[in-house]
Amino acid sequence: MRAGRARQGGVALITALVVVVICSMIASDMLWSTFLDQRRTATVLQGTQAREYARGAEDWVGHLLRMDREETETDHLEQQWAEEITALPLDDHGTLSGRLLDQQGLFNLNNLVQEDGTIHQESYEQFQRLLMLLGFDPDLVNPVVDWIDPDQEPMMPLGAEDGEYLRRDPAHRTADQPMQSTSELRMIEGFDDEILEALKPYVTALPTMEHTPINVNTAPPLVLATLADNMSERDGEFLAEGQADGGYRAVDQFHEIAERNIPVEISVTTDFFKLEGRVEVGDASVSMYSLLARDEMGGTMTIRRTYGTR
Repeated sequence: MRAGRARQGGVALITALVVVVICSMIASDMLWSTFLDQRRTATVLQGTQAREYARGAEDWVGHLLRMDREETETDHLEQQWAEEITALPLDDHGTLSGRLLDQQGLFNLNNLVQEDGTIHQESYEQFQRLLMLLGFDPDLVNPVVDWIDPDQEPMMPLGAEDGEYLRRDPAHRTADQPMQSTSELRMIEGFDDEILEALKPYVTALPTMEHTPINVNTAPPLVLATLADNMSERDGEFLAEGQADGGYRAVDQFHEIAERNIPVEISVTTDFFKLEGRVEVGDASVSMYSLLARDEMGGTMTIRRTYGTR
């Protein structure tokens, strides 16, 4: 009898221990789930805060650009808008960093085709010169024109319209409209990663039907070297020296220093800027890229905004 009771007591004790262990595991799992839910909620909230700070940066640079338009008649790289921001402290234990880039110092790919669908000859030849200075086939301009223009007649050589792209896997068509982003070059016949990386610092795609001139106060030396035939990188570097001390005051001044005919339309002002911003709040990090357009009165409008979040 005593042995039976002892066995029963042992079983009860083991059962009690098992119940305690199970309850502990459940409690631990609940605590862990609660902790994860809290972290997820905090991350979502921090990410939302970071995006709002990034959106606020658009308003901030818009104010800078409006003041710049009111106070000066030119846009150059020594003005306040061109100063890079590194780790500006924010509330909520965060930081903001970023920069504003002049997009009219770059070659606008959409300049290749005019509003009526015909080639803009000066821009066509300018892009050829850019390709040659980078060491690539100048005829690569043709598939880019075919991508933008509304017709289905491939330009020769190297041109490509729907007939070429529909044979691919996956198949796709030409855009037959202005490019929305330079990333579209990845889909165009003849362009590979090497060419894309080489072009990246010098090209843009501005969503406007109007031809955009090159701002000679902000253009890289290589872009300046594309403004006329028979110009070298060294010529571009020489012309870029004039960007110091407030840059070129007028287009005529640039023409005098260049001492040659410049067929490409140029300017000393800019209407399109790209904001690259990065905000970190707690564990959240948000990168934002905004294309801004400035009107004659200095007001800015966001044309395109994209986020990259990690």
